[in-house]
Amino acid sequence: MTKIDIFCIIKKKELTNIKHIINQEPQIERPFALGMCYDKLFWLFFIGNIVGCIVETIWCIATTQTFQMRVGLVIGPFIPIYGVGAVLITVSLYKIMHKNDILIFICSGLIGGIFEYLCSWLQEIIFHTVSWDYSDTPFNFNGRTNLMFILCWGFLGLIWIRLIYPHISQMIERIPRAVGKTLTGILTAFFIFDILLSVTAQIRKNIRNEFHQPPKTVIGEFMDIVFPDEVLNFLFPNMTPTDK
Repeated sequence: MTKIDIFCIIKKKELTNIKHIINQEPQIERPFALGMCYDKLFWLFFIGNIVGCIVETIWCIATTQTFQMRVGLVIGPFIPIYGVGAVLITVSLYKIMHKNDILIFICSGLIGGIFEYLCSWLQEIIFHTVSWDYSDTPFNFNGRTNLMFILCWGFLGLIWIRLIYPHISQMIERIPRAVGKTLTGILTAFFIFDILLSVTAQIRKNIRNEFHQPPKTVIGEFMDIVFPDEVLNFLFPNMTPTDK
């Protein structure tokens, strides 16, 4: 065996050892909810629900000097319209968050105004109820939204995407990955259940009041016992019936 052969064998062993060491190095774990993924959007939805409930409660106390329940679901301090709004604004403005402030303001105002209008319209179509009516305000659009609130949406969207979202995004990504994934799954299942329960309770209320029909199923009996009109009126004091 020549010196060249011995040298080649030694080098081959060294390369093998280096590859083995590299393969043994621990891989860096991907942060939880990195980027614009479902996990990130869900936690924005979750936070928006709670913040919306707090804001609505404070607004009610400040304007009426009385306390009222301000929730959107039958279980928990949640108002889904705020959660969906937070997700919608974030997704819509994410790619232009570093653009001109005026562009962000206009886009946010239009998105918020259209979203508010559609929520009011869908509530009236599905449940034959309304939770807000701006018909007596200037520059309103069928009483579902108005220019003032569109401007508010624009301002809030600008503040959100410029100042608030980056910090909240970092906070979400600091959640341990295993914990975050587990909580996201559990809370997703809970929200689906809560939303279905809330919708069912409201539909049963409409049937009771409009058609005066007794429950025909176990679910109907359950709704009449657990969520009678008194309970739903307490939870949703601003939800008033329309003339269809």
